[in-house]
Amino acid sequence: MTPEEFNRIKEEEKAHLRGLRDLKQQHRDAQRKVSILGALRGMRNTELEADTDARTEELFRGAATQEARLDLAMESEIERAASEADREAMRQAEAADLVRQLKAEAGATAGEAEARPAPLGAPASDAARTIGRTPPPAADNSSAPADSRDDKTLGRRSR
Repeated sequence: MTPEEFNRIKEEEKAHLRGLRDLKQQHRDAQRKVSILGALRGMRNTELEADTDARTEELFRGAATQEARLDLAMESEIERAASEADREAMRQAEAADLVRQLKAEAGATAGEAEARPAPLGAPASDAARTIGRTPPPAADNSSAPADSRDDKTLGRRSR
């Protein structure tokens, strides 16, 4: 046998052994897949799957019901808020009308008051009339101490 024949036979044997090794690896992989599928089939329980499916369906129905209730509640809340806004706008419009009426009446009585002489002790002009608290008198005697004022207070005097 020549060295070339020996090398050729040696290379053929190596290729054959590599092919066998690949086939054995494929066989082990196939066996592993078969055992995994067998374990999964063994774990499969039709009663458990049916129970799980029923519970899942029940949860989906409950969620859909709650979502529908929430939608209805939100719609009614929006409608209620809109009706309250309408009522508030109506109240404001009525208040504005009432203010206009009172101003018109006050204007008519102010015209009558100017025609009549002012009673004793009454202010001489409409500018002196106020609604609510009367303005403080003008401070003519600024040299007077603050404690000498005749202001009535509820509590401590401010200094």
